[in-house]
Amino acid sequence: MVVRILVESIRRRAKSRLAALLSIALGAGAASGLVMLLLGVGDRVAEELRRNDANIEIVAGSGDLDERALPGLRLDTNRWRNQLRFLIPELRFEKAGYAVSGRELDPRWTLEGRPGVVAGVSLGLPPGATLDLGRPLIVTGVVSTGGEEDHRVILPLKLAQELAGRPGKLSRILVSAVVTPDTDEFKRFQKGAGKFSDAERERMMCVPFAVNVAKDYGDALEAEARVIREVAENEGALLAKIRGVVGILAIAAIVAACLSVLAAMTASVGDRRKEIGLLKALGATNGTVAGLFIGEAVLLAVAGSLVGYGIGLASAKAMSAELFGAPVPGSAVVYIVTLAAALGIAALGTAWPLRRVAALQPQQVLHEV
Repeated sequence: MVVRILVESIRRRAKSRLAALLSIALGAGAASGLVMLLLGVGDRVAEELRRNDANIEIVAGSGDLDERALPGLRLDTNRWRNQLRFLIPELRFEKAGYAVSGRELDPRWTLEGRPGVVAGVSLGLPPGATLDLGRPLIVTGVVSTGGEEDHRVILPLKLAQELAGRPGKLSRILVSAVVTPDTDEFKRFQKGAGKFSDAERERMMCVPFAVNVAKDYGDALEAEARVIREVAENEGALLAKIRGVVGILAIAAIVAACLSVLAAMTASVGDRRKEIGLLKALGATNGTVAGLFIGEAVLLAVAGSLVGYGIGLASAKAMSAELFGAPVPGSAVVYIVTLAAALGIAALGTAWPLRRVAALQPQQVLHEV
């Protein structure tokens, strides 16, 4: 009986209820679409950042690293193997008064000439110059990085190992891994501030924070690993800003939808004054009458969540495909978020009109008839 009353009420006021449903759908859809982007694109944003800078440095405790140990970072026994994006093995040494690095070139560096025997711009060795590092080498290019490489000679790794007489040996490994920015809770955990249970400690160690990932990479190679803090903190700050902007947009969409539902439900209370007064005169309590409005809001919220999820999924897929070349997948969890947002919008939009419902006096309303 109640369901029939609710359906009939919605049917008789189809235009206003359709407006309310669309408001809920658009508000919840915008929120769910942004959540899907945040969940699905967060790692992609991190991957884009990881294409540029290494955020972990692995060095030997003493002596050199063995190049043959590198596959250990990708073994199944390394729980962070899927976080690894790229690594740059490097051998450093000094010879004939030059600081030499054996490694691949960074594509962001400014190179005049061609790869091969590359001199830092500060060395003053133009392409074609002869460089004696135990044997004569012809400089093929000049590199400018704005960093320490401007003062070094950069060679292919195998050539550097040969000149240094250290075949298969490395001084360090630069690693780029997708990590989770440090949270305030994790920072307190690192500092030993506060008490943490065994379960909380286990949870902290099972999140790919940069320190956790670096430690496991170092253990895999029986070496020391450290986080390159400047890179990791800059990445964390950028991702935090992205999340902040997404959160503000989601809240703004929900607030706008709440205001639209509020206007529609307030107008509905005004239109139904006589009906409400008659129900109260026949013995209906404020709770009973409010229940009818709440029931309408719930039905609109459920329908709006379905429409909103479709809108959010379509928009998130389109934006992700345009920005990153791959659409984000749908998710049952995100639908639950959409439903929660729709119910929240309906509840907030209905709360004030329900106060007017409770304030209506049947004798006053019926006297107006």
